[in-house]
Amino acid sequence: MTDKIVKLIASRHLGIALFMSILMSMSLAVIAVASMSRLSEASHQTGKTLQDRKLLMFAESASNIVSAELQEAIDGEIDFSSIHYIHGPTGNASLKYYPRDITINPGSSGMPTLFGYRAVARLFATAGMTPPGMDEPIPSNGACYDITIDVREVINLSGTVNADSNSSTSVFQYYLGKMKTVGVISCFQKG
Repeated sequence: MTDKIVKLIASRHLGIALFMSILMSMSLAVIAVASMSRLSEASHQTGKTLQDRKLLMFAESASNIVSAELQEAIDGEIDFSSIHYIHGPTGNASLKYYPRDITINPGSSGMPTLFGYRAVARLFATAGMTPPGMDEPIPSNGACYDITIDVREVINLSGTVNADSNSSTSVFQYYLGKMKTVGVISCFQKG
């Protein structure tokens, strides 16, 4: 009889121990799944942040290029125009590409096209005015423009891939990626 009691008590303890080990295993599995989910979300956010930073770098480069193009256009004018457009060959909505035209094969130089850009510059302040942030009035040969720049990443491809409709050669095909719009106020002087 005592053997039966001992076995009954032992089996109860064994059942409780088995239940506790299953409970602990399940809680460890839940913790592992939660940790993997957090790690996955952190990786996703890091990738998204890096992509945003890349677009911001492209936008900064485009801003410098647009400023140089505007300075060249302004130097060729008698008076400051109220609006300037920087765009590709097919109109205001088309993009210009950097570092080269999209139809050129990047394999020959090893420099693929990185981004496309377009801009609109609107006259913001003219000679004698003191815009916000400036201590002195604009000189007689100067003007400030409010510039809006659209930048779009170019994703280079090779082979037979269905690319963007603007991809005009079979040698170099591309996709246009995300777009970022930035605004800049720049002042220019003639001469």
